Amino acid sequence: MRKIEEICDLESIGNYILRNRNYKNQSLEEQEHFILSAFHSKNWEKIKKTDRIILLREVENIEAQKLQREPFEIKLLPADYKWNEFYMDFYVDKKNRKIYSRRNFVEDGIMQVQENEQMKKTRIRHINYELLDCLYHEQYHIMTSHYFRIYQTGMENAYKEHSEYIVWGSRVGAMSIYNNQEMMKKRHYIYRMIPDEYYAFQYAEEKVKHKAQQLIDIYGEDKGYNYYLSVLEESKKGVVNNYYENTGDKEKLTYDQIYQKLLDSYIGDYEKECGCEVFGETKADLCLRKSIIEKKIK
Repeated sequence: MRKIEEICDLESIGNYILRNRNYKNQSLEEQEHFILSAFHSKNWEKIKKTDRIILLREVENIEAQKLQREPFEIKLLPADYKWNEFYMDFYVDKKNRKIYSRRNFVEDGIMQVQENEQMKKTRIRHINYELLDCLYHEQYHIMTSHYFRIYQTGMENAYKEHSEYIVWGSRVGAMSIYNNQEMMKKRHYIYRMIPDEYYAFQYAEEKVKHKAQQLIDIYGEDKGYNYYLSVLEESKKGVVNNYYENTGDKEKLTYDQIYQKLLDSYIGDYEKECGCEVFGETKADLCLRKSIIEKKIK
């Protein structure tokens, strides 16, 4: 198969993916390596904006084949589209098997954020790894639903991430969070610390880092990846600051420590409500469970 940099120099990578027999005859591993090579900044800068959606769709097609599930359709929506009154950069509709994003986010790197009832536009300087992260995030949600539906029959067989989500859900309730606009705007840390979201962010981060390092070994230093890492750091700092602003907690905690503290509080609340000592047993049980992220990160 021709190298990605040759394709970028000579023709549309979208046309090559969709029509070239040599590409289609390659192994799944070879196809994935070729597609992900496009996300290194040296190659990304040569790719047409309109080909970006084709690359994302191919990443989803390959991941679906690896997990032996049907691929979700990725659709681009208008710039001003809202989901549940929110401007969303990426989101998944598992019922209808679709992943949605906004055209100006994918093609122009425009992130839209609501602040005090106003929509603020921010341009991301290097969108390549941010797009990959967003897609991996939604794929985590698809993957967990797929595995829990097909392979898990009950709590006794659940993965660590799903078990923690069950613990959280027994105390809070998912839709009460996602449908609470005021909470999502002002107490953003709660959304980030929902187990299903906390692990989706973790999965996407670890998978991007794993893939990016492979590309750096081949193509060298990547300014887009360095920018991605800086955005990750700032995002986590924002969550931590939001937690302290809303809770007044005096204990100095990291991003991950906040998650563990909140999870412990859910277990503790359940223990008080049921009047039985389950905290130690539940914590020990969660520690012993296998992680779906560790199983599927490569």
